[in-house]
Amino acid sequence: MILLLLACTRKSVDMADVVDTSEPSDEIISEELYCEPTTTSALRLLYGHVGDLNSDQEGVPTGIEANSLQGVTITSCNTGEQVVSDEEGNWIIDVPDQDFVSFHVSFDGYLPSRWTIDPHYDGVSPDIKDKYSNTTATPEFISEIFGESGITWDENLGLVVVDVLNPNLHDPETGSDLLGSVVSLTSVESLAMVVDDDERILVEGNVLSQNSDVIFVNVELGELDFSIETPDGSVCAYPENMYAKAGEIFHISVYCQ
Repeated sequence: MILLLLACTRKSVDMADVVDTSEPSDEIISEELYCEPTTTSALRLLYGHVGDLNSDQEGVPTGIEANSLQGVTITSCNTGEQVVSDEEGNWIIDVPDQDFVSFHVSFDGYLPSRWTIDPHYDGVSPDIKDKYSNTTATPEFISEIFGESGITWDENLGLVVVDVLNPNLHDPETGSDLLGSVVSLTSVESLAMVVDDDERILVEGNVLSQNSDVIFVNVELGELDFSIETPDGSVCAYPENMYAKAGEIFHISVYCQ
């Protein structure tokens, strides 16, 4: 069933009011580096959905399986516009008509999240197949799922999730995910994890699978640099600003053609 967008609450905020509550580090990083630079004044609508990663009882859920979250605040890094998800988890926002845009995502009791996507490929319509869907989670849930794999989640470090897509491909089950892509984080120390397709638990690995993006746990703070080996030899485009922030889920979508 296709979910129809209901009215979303909007307001404009000054990005200077988006406060970084993480512990100060030796290296001072400007808030601008946590946001894609704005390169155009032209705008386009982006349609989104936010789900609760805590909601599945049989393992780690995908975005489609996660229950909808109402009242989540999504703030555009680029325009300062702020919207709130409706009772079906849907939201709609104006974004610059450029290759990559960024959002800050906040909800009481949940980890802060940051999403960076290309609005030309994600969120282009309210249809469920075209809507940009992502999830957020509580610190307790993150600690639990990593703890089950013997990993201690350190909120003083970053949590980075990388999705690799080929917009020219679309499968009814896997969407545009470029399955088999090997993602390596070459700039800082971290552990790469994926969700096992059969057991639906986190295991060590860095190959994009049907049920999992590549997840980098306890990422050292600072600028990120990725190496992606695609199964079809396609060339990938990356966001300009990729920095890990303490205690935040940073989800990056990379597009390859």
